[in-house]
Amino acid sequence: MPAAKTALVIGGSDVSVGIGAIVALARTQATLAVHCAPAKVEPIHARLRAAGFAPAISFYEADLASAKSIDAMMSRVLAELGHIDILINGGSVQYAGPLESMPVERWEQDIAVNLSACFHTCRRVLPGMRERDWGRIVNVSSSQGLVGSGYKAAYVAAKHGAVGMAKALALELVQTGITVNAICPGWVENSSFLVQQARERAAAEGVSEEAARATLLAKQPTGRFVGESDVGALIAFLCSDAADQIRGAALSIDGGWCAQ
Repeated sequence: MPAAKTALVIGGSDVSVGIGAIVALARTQATLAVHCAPAKVEPIHARLRAAGFAPAISFYEADLASAKSIDAMMSRVLAELGHIDILINGGSVQYAGPLESMPVERWEQDIAVNLSACFHTCRRVLPGMRERDWGRIVNVSSSQGLVGSGYKAAYVAAKHGAVGMAKALALELVQTGITVNAICPGWVENSSFLVQQARERAAAEGVSEEAARATLLAKQPTGRFVGESDVGALIAFLCSDAADQIRGAALSIDGGWCAQ
């Protein structure tokens, strides 16, 4: 393992999974590159300060639905940092609704952000990882990358694809020091999807958002939402030398959701 690691977190704007990954990797003393919206830069700094960290960190912006935009961002990252040792593919969007009424552009956006973006980032970091014979790639999928969920055809298809891509790429790299895995979170406390779906369910059913959250939580037998630090700790472990023999795994972190 390189003495000084450089990690790129895609999807750092997410207030739960993204922040969890950033804080956990800061704890390893990695140099951080974070893809996020400009408005999220100061909140990320604030969370790091609150956790007692002041890492070397750079911020980058890109439209994850655009291959050209991602490629331009990756060129900037590599020009400024030289190489990436750890790549966390955490970009995510979700359209919910019947497939027959789904706008074509929303299908294409879900596939682009949730799946194709993983390809565009991986292909740019792999040459450097191969040169150093060390690397860690983690695709952030979802419980719905392992099981189905109605009215989310594009999201479910893309998140299943992110798992499949991790398996296939792990086998391509199995004789190297580069590992590729996927994590599959369930409902994560304060995640944008949880907030959005609780709000939408509450409005549709005429109940409080608290009641809607309780209904969503019923998916997880533990009766608790996954914490951002839980997700971050799993990502940090997969990025360590101790996880060298974990290759092509799709690891659930969902309070037992997919064990049922």
